[in-house]
Amino acid sequence: MNTIPNRIIVEKTREQYPVGTVVILDKMADEQAPPVNTPGIVTSVDDIGTIHVDWLTGSTLGVAYPVDECHIASPHEAALYYIAKESKRQQSNPNKPCFCLRCGEEMDGIRRHALSRRADVIICDSCGTEESIEDAVKAGVMKGEDPLTIEEWYVVKKNTGARCPYYIKATEEIENGEVVGYTVTVPEKPEAIGHCEHPDEIIPTGEKLMEEV
Repeated sequence: MNTIPNRIIVEKTREQYPVGTVVILDKMADEQAPPVNTPGIVTSVDDIGTIHVDWLTGSTLGVAYPVDECHIASPHEAALYYIAKESKRQQSNPNKPCFCLRCGEEMDGIRRHALSRRADVIICDSCGTEESIEDAVKAGVMKGEDPLTIEEWYVVKKNTGARCPYYIKATEEIENGEVVGYTVTVPEKPEAIGHCEHPDEIIPTGEKLMEEV
């Protein structure tokens, strides 16, 4: 049986997974494969349809057609990837000056600063205080602004840009306790609203909204 994809499939794969796309591993038939659900960023798609990925674990094994599978990360998953990637770099030299992943302010290293309540990473003391206040607001203890989502963190915007597909907001539509679809919006055009039924349709829906901006 011929398992080498034809040109049409290869081109479709390249279109679906352009360089810079954050993906999540679903399965890989290799003993050295990263764990399932590991995130990574696409570096290329070769002539036989293999999606080459720089995984968060450090592995660079490709997602080989047709035995391996991955999917495009949701906005939330992509944000977690960028946060984890930069945090990993900062942890490699904890005393080196760096920036706060949440607000972008300079820090003298990650030692002696605050542990975020949103992700397992170190943020500046000011952001640590802000997250504490946000939780108090959410709990109804005091009044204030809504919590800053991780999609809005400095490190995420730094890696994606305001018009990147990953800077798309998707809200679950729930009926009878089950997710039945997603409401999609983009920051540049808040009055534009899109709807889709499946997670893999979120980014294309958001890109269509952005074309109108």
